[in-house]
Amino acid sequence: LAISKQLVEAMKGQVSVLSKINKGSSFQFELPMLIGTGSNVLIDEILQAPHSHKLHILCAEDFVTNQLIIRTLLENMGHDVEVVENGKLALDTLVENEFNLILMDGRMPEMDGIEATKIIREGLWHGGTITNKDVKIIALTANVTAEDRQRYLTAGMDDFLHKPINETLLHQIIASTIDELLAQGVSLNPLIRASTSELDSLFAVPVSAQKTAPSSNKTRPQKVDKAALALKLRVAFIKSLPERITEINDALQSNDMNELGRLFHGFKGSAGYLEDDSLVDVAGKLENLADTHNMAQSNELFKDFMQQLELYQTS
Repeated sequence: LAISKQLVEAMKGQVSVLSKINKGSSFQFELPMLIGTGSNVLIDEILQAPHSHKLHILCAEDFVTNQLIIRTLLENMGHDVEVVENGKLALDTLVENEFNLILMDGRMPEMDGIEATKIIREGLWHGGTITNKDVKIIALTANVTAEDRQRYLTAGMDDFLHKPINETLLHQIIASTIDELLAQGVSLNPLIRASTSELDSLFAVPVSAQKTAPSSNKTRPQKVDKAALALKLRVAFIKSLPERITEINDALQSNDMNELGRLFHGFKGSAGYLEDDSLVDVAGKLENLADTHNMAQSNELFKDFMQQLELYQTS
């Protein structure tokens, strides 16, 4: 506190305190600051420090484009990731293996993220035990209303990320997860290995010996090649379209509004990664119509949606 006070006063500021008996004290400071004139700096452009330790991460996500972006981001940060397509497969995997973090899509076939999370928190699945039932679970969703957030938290999730996923926010969640696990005494593998020269210096190996010793590179996260990733996403999206269009037509024929809502939700998330705002808008509106059982009002909107998909297929 004394050092903080000196720093604040050195910048011509002042520190104040508010105390309450048996409750504690809160400290505040004020600094005279001028309005900056420099250019804005986007948070995504801030250099991210590599994580200190490697996590074993499970991702439950059914759309291939979403799987691709998540796997690429996590692996480029240096983490191990396993991807499954729905909540049931996530539960099967958790009975067999232990993970440090789960990224859970909200809407998936077979079993959605909310139902899967409730079962994880109970710790039992088909007679098997989920060892780490308190594992941190982050919802992945293209819907970010207050109602959605409350449903995820009530089900037992810890937080959520909006699609398209912000790499910086994902990085921050992983960093905080690492800190929490280490504070709990969980053993994690260091993400960065020291080079041979660093180890030689640490153990006082003579310089002459250092020169003849083979070098060892650090295991560092790689920077995402955004142009290459964008191309991969587009190719994966186009490749998946015939199957997804068939699923939509089948859901329409069987009048399965829940399945339609899930599919449009998935398209909205994928379109976000493709930076296709028009498709995001149309898919979102169709998702809402399916969820409210008003697809009868979707004729022109659905026609627009299919035309946009056709443009991808013929590009």
